[in-house]
Amino acid sequence: MFSAVVLTTSSIRTLNIFTLKKEKYEISYATVLSLKAMLENREFNPMGGKFTGKINGFDYDITYKILESRRTYVTGETIRTTGNLGPYNIYLYSCVLNLLKEGSYSESSFEILKYQEVVSSE
Repeated sequence: MFSAVVLTTSSIRTLNIFTLKKEKYEISYATVLSLKAMLENREFNPMGGKFTGKINGFDYDITYKILESRRTYVTGETIRTTGNLGPYNIYLYSCVLNLLKEGSYSESSFEILKYQEVVSSE
């Protein structure tokens, strides 16, 4: 009888620990996705930069830098309508996200693609 009580108590304790870890992971994962979506609407400095703030109880800082930039390429039916004449510049940024909450720290990295319309004098 004693062994059954100890085994049951141990199993419940282990289950509670796993449940807490799962909830913590879900919250941090949703926070990372929310911050990534937020960055889609922010203006980036081509020289790089940093964003800081609070979300879902986490303190965050996001450092970004440009990896590559190119002009869009137009492909047409004839050679005269084909060329590097696209109406946008495309920028690929590398982002590093640091999350801090109650002594717990995590780091994520991802890329963001941004478009900027080219102003032509035509």
